[in-house]
Amino acid sequence: MKSKLTQRIVFGYYKSKIALLSKISAKKAAVIAFELFCTPFSSRQKKIAPEIFKDAEKASVQLDGLTIRGFTWKNSHPNGKKILICHGFDSCSYKFEQYVMDLLDAGFDVAAFDAPAHGISDGKQITALLYYKMILLLENTYGPFYGIISHSFGGLATSLAVEQMNGSAVEKIVLIAPATESTTAINHFNKVMDINEKVRKEINELIYSVNAQPLEWYSITRSIQLTSASVLWIHDDGDRICPYKDTKIIRDMSLPNIRFITTHKLGHNKIYHDRDVQKKVTEFLKEV
Repeated sequence: MKSKLTQRIVFGYYKSKIALLSKISAKKAAVIAFELFCTPFSSRQKKIAPEIFKDAEKASVQLDGLTIRGFTWKNSHPNGKKILICHGFDSCSYKFEQYVMDLLDAGFDVAAFDAPAHGISDGKQITALLYYKMILLLENTYGPFYGIISHSFGGLATSLAVEQMNGSAVEKIVLIAPATESTTAINHFNKVMDINEKVRKEINELIYSVNAQPLEWYSITRSIQLTSASVLWIHDDGDRICPYKDTKIIRDMSLPNIRFITTHKLGHNKIYHDRDVQKKVTEFLKEV
């Protein structure tokens, strides 16, 4: 409750600041707005490591001057395949303890790293570009990964990363309530923060300047069509964070390598904690 109140206060402060600054400089207002959009608020809260994480080997990589920290588990009865777990926005690896245990029971080696500005990793902001660069770095350092499990924002980063992996060994991708369209997230943010049209255009220009790609490029609908990997996509029809309606184009395509499962009354976060969903994910990864 305290963190939500703090977040409302922070958003109220920035809402006023952006509105005032936009009258002076739309570009400067856009920089402040985009930084806020990329800032997680609760992932820095002190969390107790689940028991399974105490058995892990601590690992780290350097990315754009940041130390990215995580965990790896080597199986005592290995099946020769490695799985990477990618958490969502404002989350952390600790929340995927059940997946780690299930995967180890199934014979997989496992890796889970906290994205920049999350959990035990360095940083203050996270972008889709930075997240997918992290996944590429982990693939080259701790891979090759046979499969990647992702939730929410981690799903977008995973899809973009796999698109860049020419000849990748990744054969299985799990998308749980993924952030399908970045345009949806930005539009929602702009509406909540009452950001005017001039500042919105500057935010889009800022996003383009980072990677020479427009906002629409950061789309799972676009990028997932470019992979030959088998995909398990699980989404709840009542998801208010990453709307189910954004998945319609992909669902209507009925692509042969994508298996789509629709859940009910699990929302955006309960879905990846659901035991039935967890079992479906493990079974999918075990399939030959």
